[in-house]
Amino acid sequence: MADNAPFLPENGFISAVQQGRLNNCKTKTEGDSYHLICQPPVTTLAEGMRLFFRTAVTNTGPCKLRVGDLPAYPVYDNAARELIKGTLSICQQNEVEWNATLNAWILCNHQQQVDWNDFNKRFISVSGGEITGDLTVEGSLSTEKVLRIGESELMTEGDIKGKTWGGSLQKWLINRSASLLKGDGYLIWKDPVSHLIIQGGHRSGAGDIGFHTTFPSKCLNVLITQSGKIGQSKDNSFVDNVSTQKFTLHAGKGEPSFYWLAMGY
Repeated sequence: MADNAPFLPENGFISAVQQGRLNNCKTKTEGDSYHLICQPPVTTLAEGMRLFFRTAVTNTGPCKLRVGDLPAYPVYDNAARELIKGTLSICQQNEVEWNATLNAWILCNHQQQVDWNDFNKRFISVSGGEITGDLTVEGSLSTEKVLRIGESELMTEGDIKGKTWGGSLQKWLINRSASLLKGDGYLIWKDPVSHLIIQGGHRSGAGDIGFHTTFPSKCLNVLITQSGKIGQSKDNSFVDNVSTQKFTLHAGKGEPSFYWLAMGY
């Protein structure tokens, strides 16, 4: 063993191996600066000296390394350039070599350096991120919050909100569903899509009969059914004066009542 070889156990290499007392370093991290505390301590730096240390966090930019009470020196890659973000990964074992000419530590890790832009394209952080390409999910996709697709939102209760239907899809469907209103002696059916209205009722005697709801544009037809006893009709019953609000029923005096049905839009 060469005399004055650096970074050797104080009682010799063989003795240290036998007793398990090889030099070891504890790493302290502050930002992108690393401080190695070695036992026994390193007091001088010699050309070609190599150290191993583990990084607790991924670096965010250029790094410095301080050994014991010696000054901090920059850490360069094998091309003598400052380290870029992601070169040192969390919990990574790193090897550096002292270069007295550059007055810096040279990273000797045999690993591919991280292209951070490429890394962001390929991996999604557990704390969130952005996907700029296609995403294929072979299993189930679960979320406890609203799922946004463009300007639409898939709500947790199952509704979908979007500008195509002016807000809630559920309300849009309800508003477009046909409705039926009926009561004692009348009914009204409306289709909001085609705007077709069917309404009807029961009437005792002839005369003007007003619709339960006004047809916005036109009444297409009116049907009547006599409900009197057999043999009471002396005249053919008919309707005229049909408008969007009413019609006139003409019938013989022997008919006590009628059912009518009108359609329009």
